[in-house]
Amino acid sequence: MSREVSWSRLLITDGSADFERVAGIVEQALDAGLETVMLREKALEPRIRRRWVEELVPRVHERGGLLIVSEDIHAARRSDGVHLSYRSPSVPAVRRELGDAAWIGVSTHDEEEVARAFEGGADYVTFGPVFAPSSKPAFRAPHGIEATARVVRQYPRPVFALGGIDLERAQALVRAGVSRIAFIGAVFSAADPSLASRELARPLTAVAREGQS
Repeated sequence: MSREVSWSRLLITDGSADFERVAGIVEQALDAGLETVMLREKALEPRIRRRWVEELVPRVHERGGLLIVSEDIHAARRSDGVHLSYRSPSVPAVRRELGDAAWIGVSTHDEEEVARAFEGGADYVTFGPVFAPSSKPAFRAPHGIEATARVVRQYPRPVFALGGIDLERAQALVRAGVSRIAFIGAVFSAADPSLASRELARPLTAVAREGQS
């Protein structure tokens, strides 16, 4: 059974494999208002990735955030959850292994994948690319704002727009009705990650406040 996801912003690490750089940007982003971090460092050896998780979890938690690990289910046991790809075991299998307390997300790229992830019990999905990613070459044609907003409206469960999203595009997505967004390059490639995180948090914070009023 999936649970209610309270956060609206997801920061995904950029795969640089530089712990001090990644940890510093993560801390700045959380201090500036972003809420949840996905550790996506596929180049790391599993034992090193697990050491990263052990060191990052207390830093993230003391700032009120969550740390989710991409694909590495063993490392996810030391964090708040795991984010699965098409190569990963199914959501029910991972739920049995990690338990009900773990957050489980899934990468999706079309409506069929979104439906399958939620039917399996995913807590949330990322959907993209919305635009061509700045952090890596696009392997699928971008969906654009309107198609992404249509998917978000169709599914009541949390769908995080992902791919090439900067401040201007985040504002456009929010205007189209998208209320959850994932960021990579907009923060990790920024000259000032703290300022970028603060600016990126603003449109979605405004949406959250409107929903509470």
